[in-house]
Amino acid sequence: MRIKSLLYFIGIINITESLLGFLIGEIYIRHWHKVSFTEILMWFCSGILFLYLAYKSKKQISHSICPKCEETFNYYELKDGMCPYCDIPTKDLDGYYSKKEDNK
Repeated sequence: MRIKSLLYFIGIINITESLLGFLIGEIYIRHWHKVSFTEILMWFCSGILFLYLAYKSKKQISHSICPKCEETFNYYELKDGMCPYCDIPTKDLDGYYSKKEDNK
């Protein structure tokens, strides 16, 4: 979640800098700099890129469960997301039990 927040923050800062450059002709990075239209466009595009990356970043699975033996694991303990006992792919723990009850 920290990466996603950081990407949003950087995107907002870059877009703000581009708007400042467009409106007053200067941006602030340690001190005020005069900027050209190309630099303003670069700041704006990089801000849009960071916002896009933050929007598209996937939620990382932190806990998973083996559907066969129902053993739970921290995802970093698994090798390639496979259950070490059953050697089958594990599922994301979030919502696993509610899906299982729906299938009954």
